[in-house]
Amino acid sequence: MRTNAAALAKINRERAIALKKELQRATLASRGSVEFAAHSFSHGTTSTAELSKPPPGLNHPYGYGRSNWRGPRGPVPNGGNLAIINKQEGLFDSSWRSSGAFTPHRMIVVLWNDAPYSKAMEGTDKMRHRPIIEAIHRVEDQKFFNRFREAQRRAYSK
Repeated sequence: MRTNAAALAKINRERAIALKKELQRATLASRGSVEFAAHSFSHGTTSTAELSKPPPGLNHPYGYGRSNWRGPRGPVPNGGNLAIINKQEGLFDSSWRSSGAFTPHRMIVVLWNDAPYSKAMEGTDKMRHRPIIEAIHRVEDQKFFNRFREAQRRAYSK
């Protein structure tokens, strides 16, 4: 059996170009989707005044323990979902950023928040961890994997 090395090299070059184009598209789509998920988790509707109102108000429901010095804490808003961040002035919501990169075998999207208090979402000595990143992973990971596989399929079927 004989093969034409030049023809095979041409096919491989064309596939590499197609794969780059498809992965670039998939990476951009994933960045947009991940940022959309981040924004959707950043739109809770409970105001700071409501969250900090003493009993019988919510009395800082994201703090540790069932009560604080002012009395019992109220229920966590948004159905008890700690991942939903209540939108106040909009700084946290407007501070989401992402970047993306890809190779023929890997696609990476990095998401972060530039708000000065975003690190507090990991938890502090007074506030529980807010699992917004984990929630985004639950929503987006399978979609991300499917986009990568679909990009490969499209590139190699040409």
